[in-house]
Amino acid sequence: MLKKIFTLALVGSIFCGGAWAQTSSGVRSFQQGQDAWRRQGTQEFALVSDYSRQLTSAALNNILNAEMIFCYNVGSAPRNYNGYTLDGFAINGFCGIVQQELKNVLLQQLFGTAENVDFNTSEQCTINPRIMLRFIRGVDSTDVLLSAPCYSMAVFYAGKADIFNFSPSAQIVDAIVSGLDDAQMNFSSPAALKQVVPVGFSSSANARATSSTQARDVFGNAPTNQTGGGRTQGGWNNLR
Repeated sequence: MLKKIFTLALVGSIFCGGAWAQTSSGVRSFQQGQDAWRRQGTQEFALVSDYSRQLTSAALNNILNAEMIFCYNVGSAPRNYNGYTLDGFAINGFCGIVQQELKNVLLQQLFGTAENVDFNTSEQCTINPRIMLRFIRGVDSTDVLLSAPCYSMAVFYAGKADIFNFSPSAQIVDAIVSGLDDAQMNFSSPAALKQVVPVGFSSSANARATSSTQARDVFGNAPTNQTGGGRTQGGWNNLR
């Protein structure tokens, strides 16, 4: 039941921030003790120290201070695939713009709860890509891939992939992935829609208005110059 509450809350909080507060007690008690969410509510987010030793400061800065977060549904790219990709994975859909409440929960569950991740054990499985979160700060970005099953999180930055074992929190990863899968909509290429110029940087007021309107119609006010990088092999299992 709590997993279902978590899933519904994730979907609602992508687009409407207020929905998260109504179910936060259930979600946080699912991860820890019954009253753990009350303690978290009075504490500032604290990054698990092991991440600082494995990820670069630039990659972490994008994640912790993201100005916008895009969500993509992804999968393994078949042989000879020529469709849209992100970090070498096929883009199957767009699952929204992450709002502040959901950002806080994702940061806490993925980067702020030490018992959710096993830094010492290598899981013997092949990543099954499901959700890619692009954390954007200025003109830089860090991508975070969630895999389920083969529960893991891969962080992509500057051509490098760091992979973390999330098998201790398999149910939480399942709930996150299920909730964001439910939010899936068709992906439309910004370039094909002639939206390669960032909103607000057009040369005229009319052009800015046109660009802004297009962005709302397609992505709900999302900036639209999204690009994918090359796939990186590494970590404790193979990225397909």
